[in-house]
Amino acid sequence: MISDEDLISQYFYLHKRIETTKKRMQWYENNFWSKNLYTSIQERDGKLITNAFDIENQVISYLSTVVSAEEHLLLLKFKYEHFMRYLDKLSSNKRYYLVQRYKYNENVINDELDNEIMDEVSEIETAVHFRFESTIEEEKVDSNILDEDPQEYFKKMMELISVE
Repeated sequence: MISDEDLISQYFYLHKRIETTKKRMQWYENNFWSKNLYTSIQERDGKLITNAFDIENQVISYLSTVVSAEEHLLLLKFKYEHFMRYLDKLSSNKRYYLVQRYKYNENVINDELDNEIMDEVSEIETAVHFRFESTIEEEKVDSNILDEDPQEYFKKMMELISVE
């Protein structure tokens, strides 16, 4: 379990996590589209063998990665927006204290502000749970379905991203 101080500290780095997630999403896209999508014919042991891009599995894998990354990005942006809204309401002295304490780990103590920010972060975490966690649980697709019927899994993935 993460400590309260560590949880609060993470909020001061949400912008970096958002940028990292965006870069990772771009990498996923570039990696997917840089694959060879062509079919080729090769000779092995005197037989002609067709080598093809495994479109079903590759697309399913790519789409599940994209959907997960987009959900994660939405969650991070939600946290960041609400946390920044809270920080913007504070005086510059209070904001300075919080930055020094939780971002730069300085040994300064203000119990009142510490309790206030912990309450705010707890409220944000609760809002995240109600807004994102319940829908994520509902939308989870059984990973074993891929082994059973890839086309059914593909249909479910397309439904998740609202493609008819």
